[in-house]
Amino acid sequence: MDMYYLTLCLYIFLIYWFIVMILDKRGILERFNISASGPLLMIRTTRGEKLLERLSEGELRKGFWRSYANIGTIFVLISMVFMFVLVAYGTYLTFTLQPAPTKLNEPRNVLLLPGLNEFIPLCAWVGFVIALIVHELSHAILGVVEGIKVKSMGLLVAVIPIGAFAELDSEQLFGKKEKKEQKNRELEHDKGLKPGKEDKKRVATARERTRILSAGVTSNFAVALIAFLLFLAILFSIQPVMDNTPFVYAVAKDSPADKAGIKPEMLITKVDGITTRNISAYNNGTEEKVAGGMILTVLDESGAEREIILEGVPETEGVWISDVVDGFPAANAGIKSGMCIITMNNMSIHGYDDFQNFMNQTVPGQIIEVRTNATAFAVELEKSPYYEFGFLGVVVANNRLGMRVAEFPAKGYLEHLRSTPRTLISPRGWLMLTGMPFSPLPYGFSTFSPFLSHLYEPVGAASFLGGSIFAIADVLFWIGWINFYVGLFNCLPMVPFDGGYVFREMLNSILRPGIKDKRKREMISKAITYAIGILIFSSIVILIAGPYILREIGVFGLIAAMVLIVMVLVTLAYRIAVSVQNAPSSVLIINGANANSDTLRISHHGGDTIIDAFGNPETGGGRGQSAGDWNYLEVRQNGELYTLSDKSRLNGDANWNPGPNRYTQFAAGDELEISGLSLNTGDSIEIVYTQTDDVLLQTTVT
Repeated sequence: MDMYYLTLCLYIFLIYWFIVMILDKRGILERFNISASGPLLMIRTTRGEKLLERLSEGELRKGFWRSYANIGTIFVLISMVFMFVLVAYGTYLTFTLQPAPTKLNEPRNVLLLPGLNEFIPLCAWVGFVIALIVHELSHAILGVVEGIKVKSMGLLVAVIPIGAFAELDSEQLFGKKEKKEQKNRELEHDKGLKPGKEDKKRVATARERTRILSAGVTSNFAVALIAFLLFLAILFSIQPVMDNTPFVYAVAKDSPADKAGIKPEMLITKVDGITTRNISAYNNGTEEKVAGGMILTVLDESGAEREIILEGVPETEGVWISDVVDGFPAANAGIKSGMCIITMNNMSIHGYDDFQNFMNQTVPGQIIEVRTNATAFAVELEKSPYYEFGFLGVVVANNRLGMRVAEFPAKGYLEHLRSTPRTLISPRGWLMLTGMPFSPLPYGFSTFSPFLSHLYEPVGAASFLGGSIFAIADVLFWIGWINFYVGLFNCLPMVPFDGGYVFREMLNSILRPGIKDKRKREMISKAITYAIGILIFSSIVILIAGPYILREIGVFGLIAAMVLIVMVLVTLAYRIAVSVQNAPSSVLIINGANANSDTLRISHHGGDTIIDAFGNPETGGGRGQSAGDWNYLEVRQNGELYTLSDKSRLNGDANWNPGPNRYTQFAAGDELEISGLSLNTGDSIEIVYTQTDDVLLQTTVT
């Protein structure tokens, strides 16, 4: 997509956004149950409820969906570990290798938006829309299966529909928030209303919540598997038209080939009009014509066939450097791409063969003199990652034109693509698959059309599809890749991703045997989850911006930034630990919980004071200070709220006024008498501290 169309799309988007702002401000969107968040429209509807009911009704279907989500939870946990290790290892490599910025680090390529990201074609939008729809629909189906209300379903629109959403009742899914409960009670009291029985919503259990949260990722993985299997079927329906066609792997900067306009990943099909079916034909066609000039016919990345005129290149000594590997001897010595090596240890280098023969005689640790067309360098060789001789760390051209040409293995590349579904069974394969769109040919893959479609043709029953088979293959690949990547990324153990909530639920379950107090357990699990989330977010920022930051502030500057982040994390963890340590403790005793009694007595026996860990300004309670109030006690009989107004005495005072407008702090020896109860054998009595939702006391009437 050229700059003209990008600019046109930008103007259309801005006009659309302006219209959305006007309609939202005038309340027109709200009339049609549409809400706006910036340029994003959420078009809500309840029409999908019948579909959800049909998909989830019946014990057989409910059992299937629960089993489906249970199996998916295992994949979520495996993916969570994989993504955490991947991000951590990537951050480690950023510090140790200090890579130079590449196209992957460019702002436009950070966002995986088709058309904007130069590695992702427009056909990938199909994959994005499908990924969002199946993800949200799966959350909704499991919500209905587990008895959680689906408030609405709808479309996400930004000029065009880009996805879907399912809005589940958050109070049922995660439980009612404490602050909201307290605010409702205060409003009732301020209005002089008598608190009545609350509508008790069913709250999902930890296992149900985990299934609902895992369902979206599970469906993304399932769609990815189906799409890759269909992609595989197409791969077995095509065959190479030509194999071993000369392929440009690299071009040295400022070389004759570079000046003529030859780029990496071009196929050379003809030399002076004569077809070159392999590297031998190419070498025979160019060897004698370099000095006098020639015309190369190439296929560029857009699939267009064009002719490139190469001027005569005189016979000169030297071999062109097309690339320099960061962190290795040549780069450390200052050798750069585009230089031409003339001599090595005073031995003339006439071409690629001379360079290779010289390097084969070297040993690791040897210091050699490399003279280029720019200057001379003293370089200490390292051990080769592949061989026993010395390693310089450069990629050199294998001809006088300054480009590295080798055969493109069309048949071998097809076999490589056919192995794609098999890669899904191992973490190493996951890593290869996630990097495929960003890797160069013949290792990566983006689309068949328009470039690679010239090398293959459909066979057998697929022949009737003609060239359209490659468009179908492209769409299937991107449906699979986008769903796979969306699923993996959602497994990161950081809120607000599904993986963050699942990780928190798992922590809660692990901590439950050792920490009985619900609030303490939840606070610890939240603290760990948020700390890991901040660490992951910081690591992702380093992966994206690290190559740029390292050039400006260096390793020590980046380390200082990381130390600052760690200090923030430690401070946060300390604050939460203090709150947990000072959390409310059960220092109350219930007397009178007997059948046929109408009075309960709750007494404070001294010892540890109940702590309001969240603090409230009316009592002067800061975080971690002693600030427990009788006013925040709530009595529940068989799960139903029992109001204390006009039915209780504190130390004999009937006018102590329980409620949020007056605060009576706990003190040793206090006794609260509650009358008007009708207690029966087996009744459950709970005394709850509403500020923290801790059950301070729980007993059964005898």
